[in-house]
This record gives sequence, C-alpha cells and structure tokens, in this order.
Amino acid sequence: MPSRVSCHEYLFYLSNVLTVMKLILTGATGTIGGAVLAKAILEPAVAHIVVLSRRPVATITNSSKVTVLIVHDFMLYTEAELAQLDGADACIWWVHLDLIMRNTISR
Repeated sequence: MPSRVSCHEYLFYLSNVLTVMKLILTGATGTIGGAVLAKAILEPAVAHIVVLSRRPVATITNSSKVTVLIVHDFMLYTEAELAQLDGADACIWWVHLDLIMRNTISR
C-alpha cells in the first residue's frame, strides 16, 4: 500500500483486506470529512463508524452504522469513550492539527 492515497483508495484497500471493519473518523462536519463519512456509510465493508466531533453531525443522524461522540478535547477521552473506540480497524483523522495544538498550548 503506498504511503499517500486518497480516502476513497484507502477505504477501497481496507474493504479488500477486511471483511467487516470498524472505522474511527474525525472532521465529519467539514467538507472533506463529510464526504469521507458519506462514502464510508455506503461502503459495505464498513460495519460501524465512530465519529469524533466537537459538535453534532446532523447529516448522518439517520444511519444505524454511525455513532457520534461529542469530544471537547481530542487529547483526553473518558473510559466510556475509549471503550467505544476499542476494536477499531482504521482511523481517518481529518481534524486540523493546529487547532488541537492551540487547545493544548492554551491549557
């Protein structure tokens, strides 16, 4: 697998490697992350998607494949949140790192 691929290529690759997968996704409220989420919902090999978001993700509330975890700090997770992430096969992290670093530095 090449080191630089599109999200579509990555999901296609994973769908050929795994029969059923659990995916963690951040950035789903943005343009690119939202498109990745829409593609992942339609991908038969993706059984469950855990979306980490700072705010509700209204566009996918009707999909039974999706669980949205509202996270206020991407550097800290409760035990219950970690339990929901357990067993994930892949993670697509589409949150701007500068935002995370600003929140970390401001503490």
